[in-house]
Amino acid sequence: MPQPRIANFWVEEIRRITVNSGRLGPSKVRAQLVAWVKDGGAPHGVNQYEAPSQRTIARYQSEIRDEPPEKQAPYRNFYWPESMEAGDVPWEAAPAALEVFRGYLSTSRIRPTVTLVHWFWRVSLAVPDADFNKRLHWAHVLELSQKWMREGLDIEPPRDIELELVFQPWRSEADANEFELAKAMGLPREPYEEVELTDEEGNVIGRETRFHSRARVPASMPSAGEDEVSKEVRHGEAS
Repeated sequence: MPQPRIANFWVEEIRRITVNSGRLGPSKVRAQLVAWVKDGGAPHGVNQYEAPSQRTIARYQSEIRDEPPEKQAPYRNFYWPESMEAGDVPWEAAPAALEVFRGYLSTSRIRPTVTLVHWFWRVSLAVPDADFNKRLHWAHVLELSQKWMREGLDIEPPRDIELELVFQPWRSEADANEFELAKAMGLPREPYEEVELTDEEGNVIGRETRFHSRARVPASMPSAGEDEVSKEVRHGEAS
């Protein structure tokens, strides 16, 4: 009879520990899982006493050690130059990789993961002039978001980061104002939006499809109260 699977977040953390700790036995892995929960690394509400048994950990460790190297790579800690030589991190990411490595050594005293290095590099390519701590924060959020989605959790991608990268509000007051306005307007919109129509008493009397035109793009963001980037088309009418 097949054994029931444990929650994905346990599997992910067992994999991270196993990949980076060689032949570490299940008792020590379980001790690290308990410490991980107590330190706030697990999802909210998880109790340290819910950690998998040593027998279960041993079973998963056996599976993980048989996985191909490419599946283990994202969980490895970053090493210079081994991570580059192994192909886990491209050589062109070296400046960003060493920058985030130095930041880690200055604060947490540990190595960043290969996945975090990748995200920090991607963010730095997009906004190289942003403050280090801001880029590191974004990389952490993106790494965690990717991890939770990989574990099957139903979460939305961090669109707030996307919008901040687009408008780069730290550069000037004008950029900051456009960023705040874009958030207030709920941009970017979906091309079509279904909305409920109500009467004066708030009763639903029908539905309407609203189309947000992509044909007219203003040279700058409209001022508050103006919405020149969309037009509304009743359901069934030609746009």
